[in-house]
Amino acid sequence: MVLLSGTLCGCQKEEYSLKDGRYVSDPDGFSVPYLLITGDRFTVINDIAVSYQPSGTAVRKENQITLETEYAGERCLWVFEVISEDTLRFRKDRSSLPENMNGWTEDKTFVPASDDAYPQEYHYSFDPHVISEEYVLIYGEGIKEEFFAFCDAILDHRETFSCASRERFHQLMAIAGSCFPLAGELVDRESTSVQNGSCSLVYRYDETGSKEKIDSFRENVSDVIGNAVVYEEPDFIKAIELFTAVTRKDTYDDSYTLEDSLKLKTYRPIMEDVGICQEIASEYIYYLLQVGIDAFPCSALNRDRSEAHEWVMVKLDGKYYNMDPTYATNYPDSLFFFGMDDIQREYYGDLPKENFTYAESDLLKREMFAAEDRRFEKFWLAEEYEIDHAARLIRITETGTGEVKEYSIEEP
Repeated sequence: MVLLSGTLCGCQKEEYSLKDGRYVSDPDGFSVPYLLITGDRFTVINDIAVSYQPSGTAVRKENQITLETEYAGERCLWVFEVISEDTLRFRKDRSSLPENMNGWTEDKTFVPASDDAYPQEYHYSFDPHVISEEYVLIYGEGIKEEFFAFCDAILDHRETFSCASRERFHQLMAIAGSCFPLAGELVDRESTSVQNGSCSLVYRYDETGSKEKIDSFRENVSDVIGNAVVYEEPDFIKAIELFTAVTRKDTYDDSYTLEDSLKLKTYRPIMEDVGICQEIASEYIYYLLQVGIDAFPCSALNRDRSEAHEWVMVKLDGKYYNMDPTYATNYPDSLFFFGMDDIQREYYGDLPKENFTYAESDLLKREMFAAEDRRFEKFWLAEEYEIDHAARLIRITETGTGEVKEYSIEEP
């Protein structure tokens, strides 16, 4: 999580301005490090091979700008001096960075990039109203309005909202698992009642406590997406970036037992970076929905029906793909479990296609969502990858051989 603080000193007679944009330190504009500046929010692109970049709200006093973050578990303090209009100089003598963070030499100067090689920056805004298309198929178009009214009631800490039946309330709570994770944390499901078309919500926290939870949740979601998705790229690139954001930050909860099944909450991995497959899969779904990519949960028993597993079905360019962020937590830099067809999904986990359940409903049949496209097959051997936004390439390093291969972002 980004830590926002700063220590400021020094002054200038004239205060200079900084326009929004990408700031580079080399003539061609392709080398790291470089900066993305939007108002007082700074993102430091230190290594394009990783999806998470240090970012936060910079603090300015006159012509000195301070950015303090945590990156890879270590505290980082950048201090810049604005030396003229739209020009920053890095002050190494006042900064504090890990020894392995290269490229930050004394008096490195940053100016606005003059090239158009990079795509537009992606500006994320939290959306409280998201829902998977597949839930609309199950419950009808009217479910959107009902579900968003349910979300608004919780965000406003209202005591009641219109709801046809207790069965409908439980359906709304089920949808909220991947489409509005705050509901599972804030609402006491068992104590909530429905009578005469009105649902009386019972909360776990008072209004102040709920607001604090909501604010922290928004901040965490915004940090994950804002750090992972820096540029406006095709949906599959956003899906990769968010996939890696989840697999790098989350740890599988090995202490989970069947007795814990009623305690599962998507809120947990978002806020605590730990969970089991149902929670981690729903977390990934929520991030995808936030950036406009349709996704929903898929689950199955293995062949001998001794274990259950849940993963994510993602719709990209009108086709469905299996994504398993939980399995990938063991290989967080890889794409082994990204964009799988049903054959690959069945192979990893011994999960027969005939056992698949889509969006927790028997109403959605397998033939509606068959994942047959294999365009991401070339990524399945990638033990690590790099997205080169300027060159419009994805570079993968294949497991076993170490061979590096390049593929176009435009045509994966």
